[in-house]
Amino acid sequence: MIARCGECGKREFKLCNVNGKFTAPWKTFPKVFLTKDLELPICQNCGNYAIVGDGAERMNAALEASIRDQTAQFITIIKSKSGMTAAKLGEIVGVSAEYLSLLSKEKRTPTYKLWNLLKIIARDPRRIALEMEPNWDLRKENLLLRV
Repeated sequence: MIARCGECGKREFKLCNVNGKFTAPWKTFPKVFLTKDLELPICQNCGNYAIVGDGAERMNAALEASIRDQTAQFITIIKSKSGMTAAKLGEIVGVSAEYLSLLSKEKRTPTYKLWNLLKIIARDPRRIALEMEPNWDLRKENLLLRV
């Protein structure tokens, strides 16, 4: 159990689920929004989180699961809004269709670069997919003038 809060010195902790309320860095990810359940002791006086015992391992697992969950959501959004196949999306982002399938099933954790690219594409899949088309002839189409 936690003796005292490191912030305010009080002993007023309550175990709370921080799903949707917690962000933290994870490996090369500067900030991960928690989308999976995780219970942490929170000081009722100052709101400080306490990581004790196996809390660091549980937090690490929840953050990685959240990244996998978000990646699968990004891929689903991209494919449904753009009508793109996994092979085409893989060609655009530089990975195989098989790897995208593993990401969709939450079996693999992407790099921060790939996660961020999928996140950007998911915001407007049709437009971004066109602009990232690897076979586009830049001499015929001036991308800087596109709206």
